[in-house]
Amino acid sequence: ENHRTAGVVMAPRFREKFKKTLGEDLIVLIPDRFTVFIFSKLASDYEAYGEAVVEQYQDATYGVSMEVFAIDNEGFRVIGRFEDE
Repeated sequence: ENHRTAGVVMAPRFREKFKKTLGEDLIVLIPDRFTVFIFSKLASDYEAYGEAVVEQYQDATYGVSMEVFAIDNEGFRVIGRFEDE
């Protein structure tokens, strides 16, 4: 419900919060300001959420991205993108 939700992924301790459950390396999807999907990079099925991410992005008043982000020792970067059809 908070429009600042999408920005939480940039917090210095974001990875730390998920280390025990998802591991150190994360995949993050941010279709709108209010939604963040977080996956383990090692055991990820984030591709299955592609259609939902695109739909949420397109329907959002405040869309953020259809890109796939990695958060790991190298930092925060784009590693892919879902395409709208």
